[in-house]
Amino acid sequence: MLSQPLPRRRLLTLFVKSSLWLTATATSTQLVGCDSDLPGKQKPSDSEESLHVHDTKFGKLLVIDQSRAQVLFAFAEVCVSNAREAISRARVIQRLDEELYFVSASIRDDFLLALDALEYLPIVYGRFSRFSKMNLADREALLTSLQQTRINAVSAVLNACRMAVMMMYYGHESTWAGINYDGTFSRAPQILSLQRQQYQQLTRSSGA
Repeated sequence: MLSQPLPRRRLLTLFVKSSLWLTATATSTQLVGCDSDLPGKQKPSDSEESLHVHDTKFGKLLVIDQSRAQVLFAFAEVCVSNAREAISRARVIQRLDEELYFVSASIRDDFLLALDALEYLPIVYGRFSRFSKMNLADREALLTSLQQTRINAVSAVLNACRMAVMMMYYGHESTWAGINYDGTFSRAPQILSLQRQQYQQLTRSSGA
């Protein structure tokens, strides 16, 4: 479970709202289809967002909307081999959305902000594309080039996203055979808490 905010939150916020926003705005006529995709859009209150069901290609989500889910999936493809099938089997997007639904608003907002930063990161580094629109090879090349970055905000974004993806991926039983993990010793079936049951009920519903 996610339990700590992203490091250097103020620096991350400044990074997104200044350099990323200005660069993205300057090229918006070519790259951005509508204002709703841009970072800096006023977010609904925490209570409103927590009750809103997003219908996405990954299923019904309560925190991550379609555009951010696509960014997260594009990032996960770089982290995981045989990505499309493996990510779907492990339900990485859905399970991460569930974790975010139960953490504090500050942690949730930090992670959504990280996804916004990731989406526009290529533009800052001279690529004329958003991250989710790049092909896999270009995404891999970009992230490889940033492995040793000295910009703390960029490092915070990449490390937080990677940690979240890998936690969800390797926490799912579909991946255990590949790492020779036999599962829990007791092999007792999982007992869902009332909160988990509530999340499942909300994402199965037809509306908020």
